[in-house]
Amino acid sequence: MNVTDKKRSFTAITLVLLALLTITGAAGASGNADLLPPSGATDSPVASSRGFSTNFHYEYVAGAALRPRDSSSGWDYSGTGCVSRSSGSELFNIYLGLPDGSRIDYLRIYYYDTSGSDSTAWVTSYNSTGGYTDITTVQSAGTGGYGTKLSSYVGHVVDNSSRSYVLNWSAAQNGSSMRLCGLRVAYRVPTLDLFMPLITKG
Repeated sequence: MNVTDKKRSFTAITLVLLALLTITGAAGASGNADLLPPSGATDSPVASSRGFSTNFHYEYVAGAALRPRDSSSGWDYSGTGCVSRSSGSELFNIYLGLPDGSRIDYLRIYYYDTSGSDSTAWVTSYNSTGGYTDITTVQSAGTGGYGTKLSSYVGHVVDNSSRSYVLNWSAAQNGSSMRLCGLRVAYRVPTLDLFMPLITKG
């Protein structure tokens, strides 16, 4: 067999193997589709087996961007991006938009606090049918003025197909002694895993 014939044989074998892999994969996907957990479940393939980047991405929102959830509460702009509640007892919130499939790892709060109480920030997801989940929470601490606190690890995978996400802040008291200056979500994006058939020439 000459060199040209060997190249043709190698090419033919490669094409046959690729065709077999494609057919097998398609049959397996269709045959087991009803056995997979629904997308967005904590044990779904998206949530459990996907790889994520090693670098953090951030969604940073200034405190002044949040507003009371209804008009029964008032707010004051405290300067330098901070906001405080001036009257009422309603919480503040704002929409949180993150890439679908990304993983929320941490929530950080930036605040000004000289009061004797602690404010609370958290992330909530809504499913539009009356259900919601508070994903993570973090509180301000101390009475020394400006500060920051980090939540514990979250590990929640964003599912924009069935849920919407909101940042919330609840002041423990009214007045400029307790201000929200910012909320920052640290997340990682999914990686793209590529699998190529290994063909060796004997």
